[in-house]
Amino acid sequence: MGENLILKPYVEMLYKGKQTNTGSRKLYYKYLLNALYGKFLTRPDGISIDYQIINDEWQRVKIPTEKRVNYMPLGSWIAMEGRVTLMRAILSIPQENFIYCDTDSMIFTGDKFPNVTIGENLGDWGIEQTNVRANVVGAKTYQELTNDGKLITKCGGLPQKDKEKVAWGELKEGLQVETAKPRRDKDSWAINIEPILYTVNTRANTFYTR
Repeated sequence: MGENLILKPYVEMLYKGKQTNTGSRKLYYKYLLNALYGKFLTRPDGISIDYQIINDEWQRVKIPTEKRVNYMPLGSWIAMEGRVTLMRAILSIPQENFIYCDTDSMIFTGDKFPNVTIGENLGDWGIEQTNVRANVVGAKTYQELTNDGKLITKCGGLPQKDKEKVAWGELKEGLQVETAKPRRDKDSWAINIEPILYTVNTRANTFYTR
């Protein structure tokens, strides 16, 4: 990236947009960055989903596609470098102080600070919260309570407005929260928002073939 005069400014522009915006604008830049990274790791051939009228009915059609924007070495290097950087940060503090980590973040206790660079540039670390109480349930599922009473709830798969329904300490395995999910009607193909109960589940899924 350091040698590419086209890619480098583009990535830095997206990163700056993500850092300097809030709400839907910040999410917009985040999606563009994630999509760019995903393109490098995509398979050169794949399937696109389209909806076409066949025999007077809307039907879901799979169309073979050739994907040209891919470069496995770069995509693999980004993923590898992120994990190596995270592991180095974790190992730079006493292991009894380590509490939790995600793909690009960590929660720890004690006075020993990780050996990382704090800054605003791409690749630097930032400090999200200090002096918090933590309730860690599992992967991408935890709560942080600040000294001034601010509650931050992370729960992958649950919309933000529904995370706010969960009080401090209530987040746990098997907890059910009322939410809504889009569902496609099999006859009209219309997408409807239907109320459902979301169950917190942090256990890893195992897939196998017979």
